[in-house]
Amino acid sequence: MGSLLELYSSPRRILGLVNFVVSAHNYRMAMSGHQGRSADLEPMLSGLKNLDRDDLIRLRDDLDRRLRELGEESPPVSGVLEYRPYADGTLQAEVRRYYRKDGSVKEQGPYWYFRYHEGGKQKKLYLGRTDDPEGELARKRAENRDGNKRS
Repeated sequence: MGSLLELYSSPRRILGLVNFVVSAHNYRMAMSGHQGRSADLEPMLSGLKNLDRDDLIRLRDDLDRRLRELGEESPPVSGVLEYRPYADGTLQAEVRRYYRKDGSVKEQGPYWYFRYHEGGKQKKLYLGRTDDPEGELARKRAENRDGNKRS
C-alpha cells in the first residue's frame, strides 16, 4: 500500500477542487456584478499545467485550509483507502482526518473494518490496525463463535 499522501493526491481530486473553487469564484463575481474579475482567474488556471505533483499537493492543502477559514465545505473527515471483497462481505481500510486549529491536518490509521449483511441488516466489524485483516477477521469470528457457545 502506498503512502496516505499518494492515495489522496489523485489528479481527479485536485481538478475537482480547482473546479469547485473556480465555479464558486465565478458565481460570486456574477452575483456581485464584477464579471470582468473572473478573467483574472484564467491565467492561474492555465498555469496549473506547469505545476509538478508537490506544488499541486501544496495548492490543494492551501485551498482546503482557505475554504475552511471561509466556512465553506471541507474535505471529508474520513476516507476509505482500500476495498477488498472477502468471504461474505468486504474488508475496507479507512483513515481518520483531524483538522487542527492552525489548519494543518493529522491523519490516523488505516483502521480495518469488515462490512457484511446479517439478518437483513448491514453490519460493520472493527478489526483495528493490522497488517493481516483476513487473519484478524478469522480470529474475531472464532472468538464470537466460542463466546456464543458459552452463553
